[in-house]
Amino acid sequence: MLDYLRNFNLAPRPVHDLASLDLPMMRRAGLDGVLLLFAFDADQPELHYCLRQARQHGLPAIALLPAVSAIERADLLERGADDCMSEPIERRELAARIHALRRRRVIQQQPSQHRPDRPLAADNIRFGHWQLDTRRQSLSSPEADVVLSNAEYRLLLTFLNQPHQVFTRDRLMDEARGRGVDAFERSIDLLVSRLRHKLGDDPRQPALIQTVRGKGYLFAAAPA
Repeated sequence: MLDYLRNFNLAPRPVHDLASLDLPMMRRAGLDGVLLLFAFDADQPELHYCLRQARQHGLPAIALLPAVSAIERADLLERGADDCMSEPIERRELAARIHALRRRRVIQQQPSQHRPDRPLAADNIRFGHWQLDTRRQSLSSPEADVVLSNAEYRLLLTFLNQPHQVFTRDRLMDEARGRGVDAFERSIDLLVSRLRHKLGDDPRQPALIQTVRGKGYLFAAAPA
């Protein structure tokens, strides 16, 4: 598979096993790309450890397993995977998904003509009575401390990048979730509902994430 990927302008660098993956060393060495995490089971502790490391260091990760159910796929996406594939793995499709993740990462790192200067460079972003810690992916307020899943964190950052803008569901899936994650992304509404719950935003009269009938969602609080 690694030899095959090299035919698609990719330069995979294998490590002996998941436990040997040293992301801080890789970043210091200037290695920056997509992680392919081969695991024999969705509950493998080494896989969960690597997903936590990938989330902490901001590297996209694809989990590759012999078999995975929809529930296990959703769990892996929540733990930090950007994509998940199970056998039989079509090598050409895998190469395409890697390139798609790389393209999105380049777009996310470039300023957009439609976006103001991003507040995301800050370690702490304030909005309303909340403060978002971008290093720990956690929220805090005078009343509560909340840990966000990877998907919830990316969704909140998408909203904070463009407050008072209407997002369609497809656009939110593209910007906050990423393409190619078929099972869990079928309902962006579920992800919005969970983020609302963590923000204490009443879904009947939401003050932060407002539903725009027939269009999508709007984030009503700009970062301070």
